[in-house]
Amino acid sequence: PDFITRVANETYLTKKTVLEIFKRMNENKKESIFYNPEGWIAEFLSQLRVTVSDHIVENIDFEIINDKEVYDIEELFPEMVKHPQRELIEAGKAGLYSMIQVDSDVERGFIKDQVIPDSEEDNTVLYFKFPSKFKIQLPKIIGNYNPDWAIIRKSQDGTLKLELVRETKGGVDLERLRFPKEKRKILCAEKYFRKLGIDYKVV
Repeated sequence: PDFITRVANETYLTKKTVLEIFKRMNENKKESIFYNPEGWIAEFLSQLRVTVSDHIVENIDFEIINDKEVYDIEELFPEMVKHPQRELIEAGKAGLYSMIQVDSDVERGFIKDQVIPDSEEDNTVLYFKFPSKFKIQLPKIIGNYNPDWAIIRKSQDGTLKLELVRETKGGVDLERLRFPKEKRKILCAEKYFRKLGIDYKVV
């Protein structure tokens, strides 16, 4: 099978690079493609995806470009949003909307135990959940990233600033996340928000 083209298409590497990787493999490993072509190609692809993804995460950098707006704010945050009733909780005085959608008990606890008490002490001026349409664009092999929560506070000069972005997970140990892609996206997001001067954490 023309696995070189297939692997190049799925990993976004050039055919020349894929061929060079294959050439440098151990002879016995190369020959095993003839015994189980589909299984061999699937494993080859899997290992390449992991290696390329980890390489990108380690080396990715972001640059701030003062260009036109990418999103329509009115579309991202319409005046009224409809959500299934079972997933809604009271947002408190700093919520962008009166009710807010939560997808897990972890998110529910984060809002009720941390965000709302913080807003009652007038630290948090406004908070919202990033709409699913909002994506941080990352290389295709990693996939675009949709952060969880934005927290806006008042700066010392009185201006409002997006100060905190929080990702809610069942734990803060990235090695224990269910999907490796989640960890890679979070590691990229850390660099992205650091470049913007925004405090970003998994909570």
